[in-house]
Amino acid sequence: MALKITQFINYQGLKEDFYSKNFSVQGLVLIFVEIPFLLKICPLSENFNTFIKKFNQNWPRAGFYLGMSVIQFLSLIPQVTSLLVPAIFLLFSAIFYAFAAFKHQQFQNSSAVISTSSDNFPTDAVVREIL
Repeated sequence: MALKITQFINYQGLKEDFYSKNFSVQGLVLIFVEIPFLLKICPLSENFNTFIKKFNQNWPRAGFYLGMSVIQFLSLIPQVTSLLVPAIFLLFSAIFYAFAAFKHQQFQNSSAVISTSSDNFPTDAVVREIL
């Protein structure tokens, strides 16, 4: 008796999770927090941009992820669904950002736009030696 992967997927539950307002709003906010380049290419209000930029340090980001995790866990009170997985991973993210803040590690923000200056480029002699 061969098992099919479709036997383990609850399509009705996934459909309900997809249409829940909790999932869609949190996902959009999370995308803009994690991918700062989107703030530059998407026309959004200045209030939203300011709100998202508040999370560019370890402590605020740990609090943000903890809040998102709590919202996910509270949404599981009526019925446990597949939203348990994002709740757990958001909690892990909050714990690791808090750990980085406790260790006083500097927050590293990724950026798709790289600013270059003449100090960053090697001199001609270095380039010739490499070649």
